[in-house]
Order: sequence, then structure tokens, then C-alpha cells
Amino acid sequence: MVEALGHRERGRPPLRVDLEKEAFLRQSQELQAQLQVMEQTVRIRQWLEQPDQKKNEAAEMMVTTLTRLKQQVRGPYQRLCEYLRQAETARRLAAETWLQRNGVITITQSKKVLPISPERSAHN
Repeated sequence: MVEALGHRERGRPPLRVDLEKEAFLRQSQELQAQLQVMEQTVRIRQWLEQPDQKKNEAAEMMVTTLTRLKQQVRGPYQRLCEYLRQAETARRLAAETWLQRNGVITITQSKKVLPISPERSAHN
């Protein structure tokens, strides 16, 4: 009871991040974007199969649809690219850290990666 009245962090407790739920939501968004692309593709193919008199009308509708589709897909695509950049950075840093801890490389202040010694790197 004394601990409950003691010093605590202010504000709401931090929300727990459910990685599986986040991955599911991200995948759901990507699948919805893919579905929209497929639906638009079918619609465009149907327009192209129409008689010649409706080609101009179909072309105008295609431009409008493709412009809207581009705007819809841009967000999920950018999020995916950012996620991949973060994953690659984390992988690279983990590899560098492991190599440094095991004495394989050293990283100078100018960010040059050098082997610890030529003899040691030749034997490994």
C-alpha cells in the first residue's frame, strides 16, 4: 500500500504495442490497396472493350480513376518503404555491433570500417 502512494510516473501508463496486431493492420491496409488496384484494372479493361464511340469517354474515366488510384496507393507504399528502410538500418547496426564486439572490425570517428589487424582478419 505504501508503494501505491509513493512516487509514480505522471500521466497515463504507456500503451503496450502489440506487434502482431500492428503487422495485421498493416497487411490489411496493403491488401485493401491491392484490391482497389485490381478492381480498377477490371474496370479499365471493361472500358477498353466497349465500342469505339465510347472510347473518349472511357479514356477520360481512366485518367480520373488512375489519378485517384495513384493517390490511394501512395500512402501505403511510402509506409512500406519507410518500414523496409528501418528494418535494413536495424539489421546493419546489429551486424556492425556484433562484428565490433567479436573484434572483427573497428569503426573510426569518420565512420570508416577497418579490420582490427590484417593477421587476424586473414585467419578468420
